[in-house]
Amino acid sequence: MKLLSIICCGFFCVMGVHAETNNVRSLSLQEAIKLAVAHNFDVQISRLTPDINSITLWGDYAAYDPSFSVGGSDGYSKSGSAYNTTTGTYTTATQSYDQSYNTGVNGLLPFGTKYNVVGNTERINNIYSGTEAPSQYTTGAGVSLSQPLLKNFWTDSSRTLIAVAKNTLKGSELDFRYNLISIVAKTEQNYYELICLYENIKVQETALALAKQLASENKRKVELGAMAPLDEKQAESQAAASQAALTEAQGQLDQQQNLLKALITDQYSDWHKVKVIPSDQLVAVQEKFDIQESWKKGIAKRPDLLSAKVSLESRGITLKYQKNQLFPQLDLVGTYGRNGLATSLNPAIDDIGNDRLPYYSIGATLTIPLSNRAARSAYRQTKVQIAQDMLRTKQLEQNILISIDNAIKSANTYYETIQSTRAAREYAEEALKAEQKKLEVGQSTSFQVLQLQKDLTAARLNEIRALANYNEALATVASNEGTTLEKYKLTVKVN
Repeated sequence: MKLLSIICCGFFCVMGVHAETNNVRSLSLQEAIKLAVAHNFDVQISRLTPDINSITLWGDYAAYDPSFSVGGSDGYSKSGSAYNTTTGTYTTATQSYDQSYNTGVNGLLPFGTKYNVVGNTERINNIYSGTEAPSQYTTGAGVSLSQPLLKNFWTDSSRTLIAVAKNTLKGSELDFRYNLISIVAKTEQNYYELICLYENIKVQETALALAKQLASENKRKVELGAMAPLDEKQAESQAAASQAALTEAQGQLDQQQNLLKALITDQYSDWHKVKVIPSDQLVAVQEKFDIQESWKKGIAKRPDLLSAKVSLESRGITLKYQKNQLFPQLDLVGTYGRNGLATSLNPAIDDIGNDRLPYYSIGATLTIPLSNRAARSAYRQTKVQIAQDMLRTKQLEQNILISIDNAIKSANTYYETIQSTRAAREYAEEALKAEQKKLEVGQSTSFQVLQLQKDLTAARLNEIRALANYNEALATVASNEGTTLEKYKLTVKVN
C-alpha cells in the first residue's frame, strides 16, 4: 500500500493548541500552514484517496493469482450377464470399483497465456463372475497452454485494468497535491484577512477616540458659550457612528477567527475559546514577475493539469485495448503430459518419470465474430472521448495561463495601490492636524474637523486593505503557478 506523507522544512512543526494566558494564541503564518497541513479535514480526506487506489491496484493483480484445485471420487458400477447372439455366448457379469484423485493449478500469465497443470491417479478393481481381477492403477501429469495471437495478444482486460489503475493512483496523488495547494493558499489568505481585521479595529478604535475627544472638547466649549450646541451634537453623532463601526469590525473579526480555525484544526471545540492573534505583520515586499517563466511553471507544475494529462493517458490505454478487441480470436493451444499404468501405485507413478506413455497435442482455434458491433461501438466512442478530453486539457492550459496573468496583474496593481494609499493616509493625517490647530484658534468648524477625521479613517483602512490584497495576490500567483508547496518547503512523498 502506498502512503502519502508531507515533509515540512524550514519551520517548527506545530501539531496542537498551545493556549497562552487568557486563551490567547499567538500564531505565525508558517505555524498556521503547518497546522492546516496536519489537521485540515479536506487534506486528511483527500490524503486517503491514494491509499484507497493503491489497495485497488494491489487487488487488480489478483488476475494473475493461480488457483489450486483438488478432488476425489469413489464409484461403483455393476453389469449383468447377457447373451451375445453373434457369438452365441454369454457375457460375464461384472462389478467395478473406481477410486480417483486429481489435483490442478491453473491461471493467467501477464502476457496473456493461460495455463493448466494437472495430476491424477485412478485405481480400478473389477470382479468378473465373483472373481476379483488384479487392481489396475493409472496415473497422469501434464500441462496445457493457450496463447492468444490476435485478440488479447498485446493487451487484454487484466493488463488494461492494471495500467488504468496505476494511472488512477497517480492521478489521485496529483489531486491530493492540488487540494493541499488550495488549502495552504486559503490559509495564507485567511491569515492575511485576520491581520487586516485586527488592524481595522485599531483604526476604528483610534477614530472613536478622536471622535470622543472632539465631542468632549465641544461640550466644554458649549458650556462656556464659545460654541453652538449643533457642533456638540455633530461630534456626538460621529462618536456614535465610530462606535458602531468598531462593533461591526469586532464582529467581522470573530467570524474571520472561525474561518481560519476551520482551516487549521479538526478539533474546533478545543479552539472555540482561543483568541488567535497573528504574530506576522502586513508588509509589502515587491515581487518581480516574469510572465513567461510563471507560465512555464504553471504548465509544468499545476497538479490539476498533470492529473488531466494522466486521465487522457488512461483513455489511450483503454483505446488500445478496445482496438485489440476488434481482431478475431486466434489462440495457439497445446498440451503435453505423461501417463502411467501398472497393477500397483508406485510402478504407475514411475511410468510418469520414465516417460513410457507420453502424450502431446498442438493446434489453433480461430473465432471470428460476424458483427462485433459492441467492440466497434466502444472503440469509436473512446476515440471521440479522447478528442473531447484533449480539448478540455487545452482549455485548462489556457485557463491556467489566464489565471496566472490575472494574478500577476492584480499583484502589481495592489502594490502600486499600496504606495498611493500610504501617501493618501499621510496627507490625511497632516490635513487633520492642521485643521485641529485652526479649530483651536477659531479659524475652522467642528464639521470640517469631523469630515477630516472620516477621511483619515477611510485612508487608513484603504492602506490596510491594499496591503492585505497585495499579500493575498502573491498567494494566488503561487497557487496558480503550482509553486505554493515549494514556497513553504512542503514535500509530498509516497511511501
